[in-house]
Amino acid sequence: MKKVSLILPVHNSQQYLEECLQSINDQIYKNFALIIVDDGSKDNSIKIIESFINSTKISVKFIKNTVSKGVSVSRNLGLSVVDTPFVTFMDSDDIISPFHILNLVKGMNSNDVVLSITSVTRNINKLDKVRSKRFIYDCDKAIIGILGWRDIQGFVFNKLFRMSIIKKNGINFKDNIHISEDLLFVVSYFSFCDKFRASFNKSETYFYRINKNSVMHKKISTDLMKKQLEEQLVVYSEIELIIEKRKFSNAVIAKFYEDYLILINNIKFKERKNGLMINGKNNHKQYTSLKDKYLLKTLLDISIPVKTRLIFLIRLILNKRVI
Repeated sequence: MKKVSLILPVHNSQQYLEECLQSINDQIYKNFALIIVDDGSKDNSIKIIESFINSTKISVKFIKNTVSKGVSVSRNLGLSVVDTPFVTFMDSDDIISPFHILNLVKGMNSNDVVLSITSVTRNINKLDKVRSKRFIYDCDKAIIGILGWRDIQGFVFNKLFRMSIIKKNGINFKDNIHISEDLLFVVSYFSFCDKFRASFNKSETYFYRINKNSVMHKKISTDLMKKQLEEQLVVYSEIELIIEKRKFSNAVIAKFYEDYLILINNIKFKERKNGLMINGKNNHKQYTSLKDKYLLKTLLDISIPVKTRLIFLIRLILNKRVI
């Protein structure tokens, strides 16, 4: 049986933590270790964790940060103590189906499968069992799914990774990135896999809670908004370098350009609405240059099917900004 580590960062999560830990305890697949990293919680999270450790039969490693350093630091701390062949992640306000880890492990059914993926739901009543049908994606199709907004997406918590690839290439989460850090991690992971396949099961075994108290879902200051937008630009510029170096197919490049342009349009919209100035004095010139570069390269590339280019153009017209 393949042993798995599940990394769970925690920060002031008392509202949902017991439910989260109970869903971990209820897993059908038992051959896994839980790594909990508390990121300087000031509420009752630590007491809830200690009570859980005393009552569960699961092997638990508990790491404490005295001050909050962010989810990326917590995940990296977790990765540093993983001693199993496979690793997955979870957020402390979410819930997993009893079949979640089993579903992920079943996807790692051959040596050329480097990533096992399950589906995410935002409706707790849709948490699913394992379906028998599994889809095998090649590199390009998997990357397009990761860059997209459906099914696979850029999350780390609906994926099972091979630790051998992570350790060999020193892959980690960027400490200075607090938004889209998942996406950058997953694309970086893929960049070190020369020939691979990804296994995707559409079973919705991960419940992603829309927490209205999180930074992502509440009104934030213009300074924090500016910081988040700047970090997103950093993420996409790094992904651009990865895609260029890895020489992905034109279909992957088109999808990346589409998302990058939507991000730029989003930034321009928020600049106008909030009076922001992102990335210095030459931001308008830079964005215009980027837009022209990507628009022309994608739309004029005759190796990309005409239908794909037309859809790309329509989406750019309709998606002036990202919510």
